Amino acid sequence: MRMSNLSTTSDDILACARSLIVAGGYNGFSYADIADVVGIRKASIHHHFPSKVDLVRTLVARYREEAEAGMANLERQVSDSLEQLRFYAKYWEACIADASAPFCVCALLAGQLPVLPEEVGLEVRAHFRSLSAWLTSVLERGARHISTGFSRIYDRHFLRTLRRKALAKLEHYPGLFDSSALERAESIYGFDDAVTAPVHGFDDAHDYYSRSSSLGFLGRVRRPTLLLSAVDDPFLPSEVLDEVRAIATGNDCLEIEFVEHGGHVGFVGGRWPWRPFYFAEWRVCEFLAAKLEKSTSVLK
Repeated sequence: MRMSNLSTTSDDILACARSLIVAGGYNGFSYADIADVVGIRKASIHHHFPSKVDLVRTLVARYREEAEAGMANLERQVSDSLEQLRFYAKYWEACIADASAPFCVCALLAGQLPVLPEEVGLEVRAHFRSLSAWLTSVLERGARHISTGFSRIYDRHFLRTLRRKALAKLEHYPGLFDSSALERAESIYGFDDAVTAPVHGFDDAHDYYSRSSSLGFLGRVRRPTLLLSAVDDPFLPSEVLDEVRAIATGNDCLEIEFVEHGGHVGFVGGRWPWRPFYFAEWRVCEFLAAKLEKSTSVLK
């Protein structure tokens, strides 16, 4: 049956291609499939998009524009940064739960990057660079989150230890960073801006968070990976974990485990202080052992 006359033929073709990619990936459809759904001849499709590469490249570019417009609209409607993250996470939560929102076509194509035509792969990567740039602020919010509420106690204590160690390092390596900038730092973000970023070749804290954030890479992980974190981590607002959940849902290689308590990469338990139980190390070994056992059984 012919698709809506309110849209152009090229719009109908793109909409159909998108639904077919969601259903079967890049190699899961042909122009004949589109012709059957849209109700046109294959020659008409070739008129608008000479090749499948042209079609999917255009589709991804348009999707990227829509995504950027959507994020800009979200920022206009919601001023609070954490609320913006909540809305973003809830959007994908609804999409995954009941398909009430269009699924991210770039996320699906990202899983096929090794076999995608170069032109399509470039557009997919451009989308994730754009998304990563927007999500960069998540890490910055995390750094500032530790300077609010009860977390300020942890912030001040941690900053004192970092400042002491940094000054000791500066004695051995004069000129490594600006000591006056370190003295002015009043938060972990300020320390990263004064020390961490310049020492490791970044322009500033923003550049450090932007280029070091794992959020832009998680979707492309292709090896079994355990993502272990604690909900009460004073460094991270819970909305960051919501972002990770949304990404992990679309990648079977990621296994998330967010425990209620554990602090910042601590996970130290046990009934007696002199007999600590290091949960993180134990859980990692258990995870690796399970994967190795599975691999061994497959080889037998």
